[in-house]
Amino acid sequence: MGKGIKIMKIGGIRIEVDVSWFFLLGFFVLIIADSSVLQESNLNGGLIFLTALAITLIFFAGLLLHELAHTWVARLRGLEVDNIRLFFLGGVSNIKSEPRTPFEEFIITIVGPLTSALLGGLFLLVNLAVGAQAGVFYWATGYLAFINLIIAAFNMIPAFPLDGGHVLKSVIWAITKDNFKAMRSASLVGQGFGFISLAGGVFIALNGDIFDGILLAFFGWYLISAARRSYLQALGEKYLKNVAVEQVMSRPFAVIQPEAPINQLVFEFFMRGFKVVPVVENGYLLGLVTNNEISKIPKADWVNRRVMDVMKRRGSLEVAQLEDNLEETIKKLLLNGQPAMPVLNAERLFVGLLNPEDVGRYLRMRIQYGDKLPTSQPGGWNYPQPPQNNQPQNPYSGYLNEHGPQG
Repeated sequence: MGKGIKIMKIGGIRIEVDVSWFFLLGFFVLIIADSSVLQESNLNGGLIFLTALAITLIFFAGLLLHELAHTWVARLRGLEVDNIRLFFLGGVSNIKSEPRTPFEEFIITIVGPLTSALLGGLFLLVNLAVGAQAGVFYWATGYLAFINLIIAAFNMIPAFPLDGGHVLKSVIWAITKDNFKAMRSASLVGQGFGFISLAGGVFIALNGDIFDGILLAFFGWYLISAARRSYLQALGEKYLKNVAVEQVMSRPFAVIQPEAPINQLVFEFFMRGFKVVPVVENGYLLGLVTNNEISKIPKADWVNRRVMDVMKRRGSLEVAQLEDNLEETIKKLLLNGQPAMPVLNAERLFVGLLNPEDVGRYLRMRIQYGDKLPTSQPGGWNYPQPPQNNQPQNPYSGYLNEHGPQG
């Protein structure tokens, strides 16, 4: 999800809403306003809308309390909480620190459904106390009791990343004493539920109930993608924390000179499957160039235009050192939106390129070989060395003599 819209702070916790949340808000208001109870009541159109809006906002307040329960218990356990985000499929608590024990994960998780069940029970008690003679208020409390109890039950489905999936993970973790194995098992179960929901949604849609079918299929797709994403995050936390960029980056890597014509870049690199090409002179990085930059140049100009004219220049790029932490480097790469991360040695010479494919390959090897995979290079690599003479060298000799210093 992208950046949310901040609406308030509660107990130091930032509450945000995703843009998609407003569609859900409008959808609920319309559904409730169109209910037979409100339509057949003696309320006029404006009061029907306000009643539907009030019921919807109370419902979302219950969702917020559900997420706040997670965050408050997490903070009581000493874990850092960033924010709560409400979006199309409900809400999510961004607890930045991972639970340290199975019990901690269980207790942080279970309070959410318990809160929803408690709210459902309270609304049910009010509903029974006021009786049917209360009219619209009786119907509204019954509706809120029903939907909160449904949320409690739904969240306890053992499909990661739903609360029930986290509870399942905590149980497996307690039995196996292995957090990663527990995450992998819970993720597989979550993906299984997702595929069942996706198939069920398609079946329902093909049998005429298109809206409900699409909604169920969309939920299944969400479960599959969220479970996979959580598993990949767990993989990263297990295998990337104490790894240096040097161990994973691609090398040696093909480079191109800044004076080369664009047609050479296209035919010698992009047509051979390269996605990003470093622009290097005398061993020093000048920039990166991808096919996106080339697509903006008319084909007739490929012979006359040079690589330096279209490259993303060094000053606008994040770069890494050989010894940098891989996990932190990948975060910088994704945050900056770069196609790859150039890697420099101590002399600032270009020695390799780190891209998401490298990390994926490394993770697949770690999954296959586990701790048997070497954590250091067996023989070392011959990286380029800076010029050796008594005269100071301009690392960007040809390019900078013509164009001056670059950012």
